[in-house]
Amino acid sequence: MNTLSSSSFSKKLFMWHKVNKLHLSGLNKSQISRELCIDRGTVRRYLSMSEEEFLNSSVCNRIYNHKLESYENFIVGHLRRRPYLSSSQIEDRLKEHYPDTFNVCSKTVYNFVSHVRKNIISPRMMKSPSVLMKRFLNLL
Repeated sequence: MNTLSSSSFSKKLFMWHKVNKLHLSGLNKSQISRELCIDRGTVRRYLSMSEEEFLNSSVCNRIYNHKLESYENFIVGHLRRRPYLSSSQIEDRLKEHYPDTFNVCSKTVYNFVSHVRKNIISPRMMKSPSVLMKRFLNLL
């Protein structure tokens, strides 16, 4: 998923509307910034755009390329077989299988594994059966 998620887009559009509403109610840029806990420059930028300009701006059309996109199938395969693997274990396996080409920091691996878990692997698959069995047995 390379485009900005719909929930993130909705939040940004809602914020644009909120900034403009507060401005129409008589608050200045600094007051809006404090009220919404956003940067004053963001307030200024939002106020300078019409809704149409905002929707066509790069804020709404960002495309993120993940550094680990080329390893996505490898990571998804491992997480589907063993959903309990941590990101550091995935990183170790990537280094074992791709020693010459794999060169990113641990936080990048953590972020990408989180992205895969959230967007590709279903949440049901992430639960360990042993934990569910223990909970079931405790209910009896």
